[in-house]
Amino acid sequence: MLLHKALGAALACLLALPKAAAVDRSKFRTCEQGSFCRRFKTWIKRPESEKALWTVVPSSQAPLSDGGYSFQIKHVHEAEPHLNLRVNTYASGTVRFRLNEIDPVHPRHEIPAGDVVTEPPPQAAATKVETGAATTVFSFTSTAGANIKAELKHSPLGLDVYADGHLVQSVNAKNLLNFERYRKPKADFPPDSATPGDVVIDAAAHPHGLDKNGLWEEDFGGHTDKKPRGPASLGMDVTFSGDVPALFGLPEHMTRASLPFYDEPYRFFNLDVFEYEDNEPMALYGAVPIIWAIQKFGTKTLTSAFLWINPSETFVKLQRDEGSSTSGPAHAWFTSESGVLDIAVFAGPSPASVSGQFHDLTGAAPMPGLWALGKHQCRWNYMSEKDVATVDASYDKYDLPYDVIWLDIEHTDGKKYFSWNSANFPTPEKMTADFSAKRRK
Repeated sequence: MLLHKALGAALACLLALPKAAAVDRSKFRTCEQGSFCRRFKTWIKRPESEKALWTVVPSSQAPLSDGGYSFQIKHVHEAEPHLNLRVNTYASGTVRFRLNEIDPVHPRHEIPAGDVVTEPPPQAAATKVETGAATTVFSFTSTAGANIKAELKHSPLGLDVYADGHLVQSVNAKNLLNFERYRKPKADFPPDSATPGDVVIDAAAHPHGLDKNGLWEEDFGGHTDKKPRGPASLGMDVTFSGDVPALFGLPEHMTRASLPFYDEPYRFFNLDVFEYEDNEPMALYGAVPIIWAIQKFGTKTLTSAFLWINPSETFVKLQRDEGSSTSGPAHAWFTSESGVLDIAVFAGPSPASVSGQFHDLTGAAPMPGLWALGKHQCRWNYMSEKDVATVDASYDKYDLPYDVIWLDIEHTDGKKYFSWNSANFPTPEKMTADFSAKRRK
């Protein structure tokens, strides 16, 4: 009885505590609040979405100096091809697929070489190429001994990737591809497009309930984002074949390892979210838009992964076939606000192979310096050089070892990175020199 009373009193105290503040959601936009994601959700529900819009021009196939191949891609309602496709096969077992504009109104942003993808790029595979009327097939054996086949579908544009005879991924399987070419100022259509009102061009130009809000500028949280080059978003879907019990990846989000299939898409937009919540697809600090899939084919279990290489704001939606929640194939669509369409299919077929393919493409983690392995001191926040010096002196006073002190944000001028608050941190060079003299950073 005494125990019950004690537990009851403790529970009453907990309930009496003021409720902790939750994340301020008004600061972080959702798919519906971002015009490009809202457009994409309308786009993928358009009537007759199975009809081919973008098609490979087989006669345009040309070898590239890096071992890959290029193709011109033509839209059904444009007179000339305006997209360029590059397909690369890497010896590790990776297939890379890139779409960009040919002679654009404005150059699109591409991630500099060596930033995300290693420079020089991975070793090209010794690939057999067979071109037919409907497909171009790339076949090779990975360094781990897996038989990899990538089947480029000509119309509609798509890519099927096989590992050891099993179809592991189908890119653009649902024909959700969207590529908004740059327009001239305030133009409704990109150059060379047919302009009747009933023509479907892209997610920013079609007759099926198009929302024009946000095409050239949009507001959120009291800020106006002007877009002098107009809409430039892109998107595509991927299907993970077989019986897929779980998908993993999409860091950094506060979810369990086996990714939940939320109604709201996962957002990728690097943020410092105070008091973020559990079990949420909202964005956090990091952004690595990769999905790993466990795929069962009878008694055989394979692993593959899909990487979306785009640094702009991105949303990712995970889906199952209707009536299925934990079995059968799994689907995902990705949409980004701008940039180029650059994807990598890691064909596996084992987890170790996928990990090797990812690091072959993006590089291995660098060996940390010895100083990085010691004690790191950090808090929010150090308000002045005197504050920092007091903490440093206290470690010496109590003979506590440490190697690094992090200043967080208040040392800056108005929270502007790579600047200093001259009033509270008037001598940053001397401060850092004093730490260096103690072999600290």
